[in-house]
Amino acid sequence: MRNSLNLVTQFRFIAVLYVVVTVIASIHKNYFDGVPNNFLIFRFSFEHFWQGKDLYIFHHTDHHDLYKYSPTFAIAMAVFHLVPLYLGGIIWNLLNIGFFLWAVHKINIEEKRKSLLLYLVFLEVITSVQNFQSNIILTALLLLSLVFFEENKSYRAILALLAGVFIK
Repeated sequence: MRNSLNLVTQFRFIAVLYVVVTVIASIHKNYFDGVPNNFLIFRFSFEHFWQGKDLYIFHHTDHHDLYKYSPTFAIAMAVFHLVPLYLGGIIWNLLNIGFFLWAVHKINIEEKRKSLLLYLVFLEVITSVQNFQSNIILTALLLLSLVFFEENKSYRAILALLAGVFIK
């Protein structure tokens, strides 16, 4: 019993759990509901940018909301425009989770506290995954900026903050 409890509190175990749930939730959402509107907005923003269209008007043929991000983010979404829609969404969510897990891993606290943090935010993260939102990567960038400031890596900290600004 004690060994299984130790496994459940290990960061690696929880990270694998996050990745597995992310893949399952992404596939499930794509299969049953279609690709969520958020990812459609992100994905098609590159196409609109490339075609010289106004990013901030309603494009009813692609999605059902307005683009609320920077032009830099639209350019960054080019990669996701090149792969099939369903695969792009899964990759997007895995990228978000990967950055988030890396940021939590880099925080200078003991492993048990990192594990507790991951359990505490699990439902919020999965909700963000199911909706293909950018909240997870923004949180990761904020955490990384804190980590880099604590490590006296000011330039990296500022770059992490700027990356978040250029997304939103």
